[in-house]
Amino acid sequence: MTNQNKQTKSRKIIFICTGNTCRSPIADGIFKAMLRERGVCGISSESAGLCAVPGMPAEKNAISAAAERGVDISRHKASPAEQSLLDGADIVVCMTNAHAEELKKRVSPKKVVVLGGGIPDPYGGGIEIYRECVSSVEKGLAALMDNAVFDGGEFKSFTQIDSEDVDITGGFWRERQELNRDVTLGAVRGQFEDTGRFDAFGLARAKDKPFKPHIFWDSDVAKWLESAALILSKNKDKKLEKFIDDIVCLIEKSQCGDGYFNTFFTAENADRRFKDRMSHELYCAGHLIEAAVAYFRATGKQKFLNCMRRYADLIEKVFKIDGLAEFTTPGHEEIELALVKLYRCTGETRYLELSKFFIDARGNPSSKEVIKGENRAELQDHLPVREQATAEGHSVRACCLYSGMADIARECRDTELSNACEKLFDNITKKRMYITGGIGSTRDGERFTGDYDLPNDTAYAETCAAISLAMFGVRMSLISADSSYADVVERVLYNGMLSGVSLDGKSFFYENPLEINLSDRSIPAKENTRRAITRRAEVFDCSCCPPNITRFIASLGGYIYSFGGDTVFVHQFIDSVADFDFNGRRTVVRQSTRYPDDGAVVFEAKGVRGKRLAVRIPSWCSNHSFDKQPSDVTKGYAYFDIDSDKFELSYEMEMTPKWYEASAKVWADAGKVALARGPVVYCVEGVDNGRELWTLYADIFSPVKEIRDERLNLLCLDAAGYKKAECCCRPSPLYRPVSGNFLPARLRFIPYYAFANRGETDMAVWVGKLC
Repeated sequence: MTNQNKQTKSRKIIFICTGNTCRSPIADGIFKAMLRERGVCGISSESAGLCAVPGMPAEKNAISAAAERGVDISRHKASPAEQSLLDGADIVVCMTNAHAEELKKRVSPKKVVVLGGGIPDPYGGGIEIYRECVSSVEKGLAALMDNAVFDGGEFKSFTQIDSEDVDITGGFWRERQELNRDVTLGAVRGQFEDTGRFDAFGLARAKDKPFKPHIFWDSDVAKWLESAALILSKNKDKKLEKFIDDIVCLIEKSQCGDGYFNTFFTAENADRRFKDRMSHELYCAGHLIEAAVAYFRATGKQKFLNCMRRYADLIEKVFKIDGLAEFTTPGHEEIELALVKLYRCTGETRYLELSKFFIDARGNPSSKEVIKGENRAELQDHLPVREQATAEGHSVRACCLYSGMADIARECRDTELSNACEKLFDNITKKRMYITGGIGSTRDGERFTGDYDLPNDTAYAETCAAISLAMFGVRMSLISADSSYADVVERVLYNGMLSGVSLDGKSFFYENPLEINLSDRSIPAKENTRRAITRRAEVFDCSCCPPNITRFIASLGGYIYSFGGDTVFVHQFIDSVADFDFNGRRTVVRQSTRYPDDGAVVFEAKGVRGKRLAVRIPSWCSNHSFDKQPSDVTKGYAYFDIDSDKFELSYEMEMTPKWYEASAKVWADAGKVALARGPVVYCVEGVDNGRELWTLYADIFSPVKEIRDERLNLLCLDAAGYKKAECCCRPSPLYRPVSGNFLPARLRFIPYYAFANRGETDMAVWVGKLC
């Protein structure tokens, strides 16, 4: 599909620089030329200056350099940036961050874009300087027009339909949300009470609980509070609400006069406030802020929110205004996301600007970390964020950073930042992600290692890392209407995240390996080798994952739908109803489905006449059908024009089990295959298939049978295969000539998320194959 003669609604773009004699008239002239070249209609533009002298001509070198590009600005006359001009603009494109800061005082920050990340002022320079300016401007405009933020001549933004506007009404995820509400939330609360985490919020230590506050306890409790708030938004519970109110009272009572709150530092280390980058202060603050926003949205109560606003104001003063902290950016990213949520909740732009401050400072030569020589890749400090192209370091921290970058890119229309996010997402999902959606290949630093290094038995694949990847993916889907982002979110949902909690909702995995070999672990010389546990635990010393699971499952409604322009997007197939305001019109979208057990989905939409519905076509789906013809299929979404007040659509996805092989560059999976049905990855366990799973070989050309396992009550798969037979010689030789000694075997596969629910046993996602 070309851009030729593409029609868009009328839009007005204003280019702003300082004097309106160099950069902005060059940008305006090149922009008009590019619109003509691309055949884009319905867009108008002009330029102005924040300090322009009316009537001043363009600089001579600006005229000459623009002319070399084929753009005539010789008749340009400078104009000041009058307020009426700015108010009439849909988008204000400026040249520097300083321009942006000034303009955000006069117009909505959402309208302001910094071109190309910033264009230096060529004023007073020679012709070569102006040529460089023209080149930079053209590159910035090309990125702007090619990026999703500027699609076909129209700036776009996509709005997430929040979980409070979506009810999950049945099926797979309704069951798990009920389990999360009725069992898991209480199980985590009980463990946190037993370990003294809640007591610490009153700076108290019970005599029978000799636990000292840890650097991440505030985060653990905050994520639980956010989970409870999200559940309260759907299910009123006076006892639960009172419990939260009591915790909030403890926070208010324990909060320092200047707004500081952290149980670890206040109780034991008051003299170390904002001096130890790696002690999780800002990480804990971020989770507390997110919890406060969620509780305010669920109940309307402001006490918690006001406490955290005071804390955020202190952080702004210490880090951004006065620069008194001994570090510039947090050791564990998270506060960047929270500050954006706080900005959206309160409308206070200072919080958005503080988030952007932390994003822009990371890896920047002016940051204290880089000045001290601490610019290490494992802490994502090796480069300024806009220059990063490979995922490095601690996988949870990295994806929290990338999620924050995506938030800022979207809010500030920063195309350079969104381009960096796209590169990072591609690097993760095309070279550094497990088939389960897990990320982080090693315990050493809980980190990414290198491209295609994806060992199975030593995979770290932390549950929180999978969740952070889903958070990154959903944010990218709000920047670009590309199904690859929702595909990865779906992979995480049904595999790498869900494996982190037991089927009964009471115990958890921190790590999620793709292979367990009990024989290898039983060798005495290897007993100190660090590997994932094989039995789920109810609580961990570092218990970040359990409350992260509870809040993620409680917030899942916010991962299903979005809208933008004239289109409502369906990203995930979950039995649900979304009831929301779409451009001033009440809109209801309903899905009826038994997915992922079944590939059939029925949609009903009301209040969207004259609009479009976009439905994702999953990358795993080879065959699908709609009962209506889409008007367009682009980047993995089928678009349907809606011409009635009540629109209905039936969708069928073929769910035949498929065998997968890894890239030849993934040495850990050479000669092996994995089995999946729809979005669900499967594995074999010793309890079904006996020990020595490495002796199993799948017959990938025989049909795979679907069967419901009564003990698990899950849809499982039986595949034809073989088991390598031991040599009949006694004693069996250690090495022998190759033989075709295989015994027929039936391989039972269960969903990967259900492994380790029937006692300690061997497990493998990847098995051998016989061709």
